[in-house]
Parts: sequence; C-alpha cells; structure tokens
Amino acid sequence: MPRSPLTLLLCLALVAGIPVSAMAQSAEAAVAAEDKATTPASEREAVHATAEAESEAVQATAEAESEALQATAETASDLQFLDAADVVLDDFLWTKRVLLVFAETEADPRFIQQLQLINQRPQDLVSRDVVVVLDTDPGAKSDVRKTLRPRGFALVMVDKDGVVKLRKPSPWSTREIGRTIDKTPLRRQEIRDRHGSAG
Repeated sequence: MPRSPLTLLLCLALVAGIPVSAMAQSAEAAVAAEDKATTPASEREAVHATAEAESEAVQATAEAESEALQATAETASDLQFLDAADVVLDDFLWTKRVLLVFAETEADPRFIQQLQLINQRPQDLVSRDVVVVLDTDPGAKSDVRKTLRPRGFALVMVDKDGVVKLRKPSPWSTREIGRTIDKTPLRRQEIRDRHGSAG
C-alpha cells in the first residue's frame, strides 16, 4: 500500500531522532507542500475542461461548415451542365434559361474563371431555372455555335422565350447573371406569380 509523503516524513524523523517540535514543523510544511501540489492539479483540471470545451466548439463549427459545404455541393449537383453538341435551344423553350459558355479551348483562362465563378454560387442559377451549356470546340460547329456565332470567349444567356438577354466577352459572377435575369419581364412575372400563390 503506498504511503503518503507525510507518513514517510514522520518515519524518517523518528529514525533520525528529530525532536517532536521540529517534526511538527516539518509536518506543517509537508501539509502546505501537499496543498500546493493539489492546487495546480485543480488548475490543470480547469485548463483541461476549458480545452475540452474549446475543442468541442471547434468540432461543432467544423461539422456546421461541413454540412454547409455538403448543401452547396448538393445544390451544385442540381445545376445541369450540358455539352453544346447535345443541345438544341428550342428544347428549352418556356422551361429553362440557357447560359452558354463559349471558348476556343478548355485551356482559355476566361473559360476556367467562368466555371469557377459558377461553381462558387451555383444556387444563384439553380433558383432561376438555368442550365449551363459548354462549347469549347469551334471545329465541331454545334447548332448553338452556328446560331449565336461567338468569337473567342463569350458568355451568352438565352431566356425561356428563346431571346438572347445577355452577351459578354468576359467572365461574370452568378450574382451579376442573376441580377440580369431578375430584370427580365419573364422573371418578374415568375416572382409575381410565386408571391401571388404564396399569399
């Protein structure tokens, strides 16, 4: 059975023949030392508890961020990307808006930047019934390329009525694209209809 430091001190004092008064002082010093030894332990427990609480908070934040990223990824997966070779614009009349991204090659920095901008906030397009059509092969002469005749990089948005509402020679954020869509008569009517049915 392990002995306390005080017991060991008393045993040593008796063996060494130390007077009882000195032994009492030594005992008091030992108790004080024991108190000091227990204080840091309680402080260590408090620090440990604080560290655990901070760790739990960090973990909760990480889980929330992960869930948000997963929701964004699910929204991104809702955004439809199509190859221009498979697209006929008339197939989307009155059902979808078509955002076309043209480039001479997939390596065009503007094409890459545009895809990054789309992937940052895909919900801006999903909520406005947009499909994205990509055309990076001028040699294939897709129907959309023949119809819209882009030169180099081009960003073109065709509304649900088949009318071109946006034509840009440089990348645009989905917020800017969304604002342009929201100004169209068709979109304003959609918003009014939704508010009317909700009310």
